[in-house]
Amino acid sequence: MSNKKIDQNRLCDRYKTEKIAFTKVFLGSYLNFLLACSCILIAVNSYAYGLMSQKFIESIIVLTILILVKIFILHNSLGYILGLILLWCIDLKNIEAAYWIFPEYSGLHIAAGVHVFCHVHLELIYNPIHGYATIAINMVLWVSGAIFSGLISSSPPIDMIFAFIAFVCSKIFWYKYKLIKDYEEIERKLMLEDYQSNICKIINAVPEGIVVINEDCKVIMKNFTYEKLLQGLDIEELNLIEKYSNDQKDFEENLCKNIRLFINTDRDSTKFGVLIVNDDYLDCTGTKVKWGSENAVVLTFREITNIVKLENQVTQASKTLKILRGVSHELKTPMNMAINQNLELLHNNKDISGDLKKSFNKNISILRYILSLIRDMIDYSYLKSNNLGLSFAWVKIPDLIEESIFILQDIYLNSSFELNLPSQIFNVYTDKNRLRQGLLSLISTSLGLSKNPQVKITVTNESDGIRLIISFNSYKNFLMNSHDTIDFIHKTLKLKISKKLMHKICTNEVCINKSQNDTINFTLLFDLIEFHESKEQYFMEIPEEGDILLPLTTCSGIRDMSNFVDILIVDDIEINIEILRKMLENLESHCNCCRKHRKYSIHTANSGRAALDMILYQQRLKSAYRIVIMDCLMPGMDGWETSLEINKMFSKGDIKYLPYIIAYSAFDSKEDLEKCIVSGMCCHISKPCLIEELCQAVNDWITRF
Repeated sequence: MSNKKIDQNRLCDRYKTEKIAFTKVFLGSYLNFLLACSCILIAVNSYAYGLMSQKFIESIIVLTILILVKIFILHNSLGYILGLILLWCIDLKNIEAAYWIFPEYSGLHIAAGVHVFCHVHLELIYNPIHGYATIAINMVLWVSGAIFSGLISSSPPIDMIFAFIAFVCSKIFWYKYKLIKDYEEIERKLMLEDYQSNICKIINAVPEGIVVINEDCKVIMKNFTYEKLLQGLDIEELNLIEKYSNDQKDFEENLCKNIRLFINTDRDSTKFGVLIVNDDYLDCTGTKVKWGSENAVVLTFREITNIVKLENQVTQASKTLKILRGVSHELKTPMNMAINQNLELLHNNKDISGDLKKSFNKNISILRYILSLIRDMIDYSYLKSNNLGLSFAWVKIPDLIEESIFILQDIYLNSSFELNLPSQIFNVYTDKNRLRQGLLSLISTSLGLSKNPQVKITVTNESDGIRLIISFNSYKNFLMNSHDTIDFIHKTLKLKISKKLMHKICTNEVCINKSQNDTINFTLLFDLIEFHESKEQYFMEIPEEGDILLPLTTCSGIRDMSNFVDILIVDDIEINIEILRKMLENLESHCNCCRKHRKYSIHTANSGRAALDMILYQQRLKSAYRIVIMDCLMPGMDGWETSLEINKMFSKGDIKYLPYIIAYSAFDSKEDLEKCIVSGMCCHISKPCLIEELCQAVNDWITRF
């Protein structure tokens, strides 16, 4: 217990209260005994002397007096004092009997008087001064009676005086020890009551409903929250709707039956499950305790209605996201095919007319813009569920701006662009695909407010970062003033998605304001990160995979990588395989990067199992696939499972070379990227991808060797 001391006045008051209560109980019992003796005496006197005899009448008077005394003692505030007076009378009567009535039995009376005095009289006194005075007065009365009765002389021997003093001292020391023990007991009781009171206050303050029940499910103690949650329902009426147990076969609905089963187990605590009370969901847990001398269980009821609603919302959002992902995957595949077919026609037919070339470029721009909108919708769902996965790399802002303008100028006719760039090349560390989406959304928002839009894009280098400003005055040709236009822009879903994306990839908000000449500006600040252009840097699309080791030298007997590189494409859709094959075959002629492209020997597999067989077959030929481009979502063994199996084969020594596995999938949420890392994939590119992105992923492997 705590060392905190109880207030002395409170201690004395409690001691007084308990002594008064004990006195009434003791004297009440003693008077009951005397009443019983009086009744027996009345019966004896009536039999021996007759009903109207003096003895019989005296017995009746004594009985009446005892009844009145008992009533007065038990039901009057002065009963305590009257009780002490009664004890003094008994003590004096004992002295009289010892010295004058039955002097031959004086020793017996003295022993009885001392016993009654020590173990009864002093038990009823609450004031220590009164106690010590009582000891002194009692001793004086007994000694005076002995002298007056002639039992002892007025000049007793020294041995008797010494024995008398020793007897008085022993009484005083006994009484002092008794007081200390009594006060310690009272203090312990008060401290225990304080602890219980504080515990009750704490229990009533907690937001959970708490109730203590015994083995028979009877309530011992409960707090206010429990009463509020249960609203008068008996605990026997509560039934579970869901149990926290893997074994649902033995599901028992009734809560009390589950509690009784729990009491008979060797567990100290458990989670019973979820129950519904007045349309509220409650989570119920229990803990075994010892409550006094009996076994008990502390039940805790926690309201989880909001959590259940949130889980339902998340479940519904997950279902919606799953549908969106599936639909987007089905849309992206034919659009990716159309983009690549248009690119093939542009690059392979040098003699096509200028108008036809413009038509092809316009088709490609429209398809890419639609792909960006599809990605916006999927990313918006990722953002709402906090499941957006990002792939950071060094990005040149001017290149992305020019690419966005190239896409949008074929869609928005009669649009004009002014691009102001400083002489220095700007690079930011961000997610390239998401930044492209954001720029397309911001620029297209400004273009969509006029028939003849004019957009000015400015990039400046400042002390706190790189500032991008997209300015337009399209509202002059729109049926709103500048303030209404800004309000309208804020309400558009496309801008909401763009703002969330931009904040995610560069941690700064997109600001919308009106400047001079009624020009509306989109402003975004990129934090400045040091970048050395002289030392070109390439970063993996996702973080390192951890303990997976890539060999830094070729194995003996394996084809020299300086000639050409064996690449395995794994996808269950033939169109995707053909698109990737053509993109890899045409890297040298179609890619705009400055890298020296290698020669690639391309192999294909339409399932994860077929890919494993081909990798083992290459090993038997003492060759190996250096790169595997793996679709993640495939029937049977998916891409993640296939990647795990490839890494296991390398760990067991079944293959001598661990290929560089590139995840190629339309699914790029945070969970998807984490699954890629765990399964041993080395990087991720989104489906569909640009030829430059595919080139970077492939060459990222080459830079490692």
